[in-house]
Amino acid sequence: MKGLYKRSYSGWEPIDENAQKIFRRYQVGETIFLDHTIKRNIKFHSKYFKVLELTFQNQDLTNDSNTFRKIVQIHAGFWHWIKLIDGTSVKESDSISFENMDDLKFEDLYNKVFTVCLHILGLKSEELELELLKYS
Repeated sequence: MKGLYKRSYSGWEPIDENAQKIFRRYQVGETIFLDHTIKRNIKFHSKYFKVLELTFQNQDLTNDSNTFRKIVQIHAGFWHWIKLIDGTSVKESDSISFENMDDLKFEDLYNKVFTVCLHILGLKSEELELELLKYS
């Protein structure tokens, strides 16, 4: 089970339901092994989805926004091969979950997806940035 914690002056505080369940399992002073990941900047994460949403609204490749996101990620180079039951291989977009992608990798993803979106929209970088300001 995974949980989200916040560092405070008195130690680590559980801030979601899973973290609270984990926290209650252990006695004060008990030692546990912890594997951690650092949360991405949520504003940057939101900007990523704004870029995709703006591009999705101005394209005609697909009617499904999740499929569109996956297509753009694949074109940006964030994919891996999966093998189907019949033995053929297809590209599948990589997971962008917080635990699978740290800030540096997410920034790389954002920059490459931004470039793909510029191509789809036929805009210059400055033009797309100005459009994004309208959604802030």
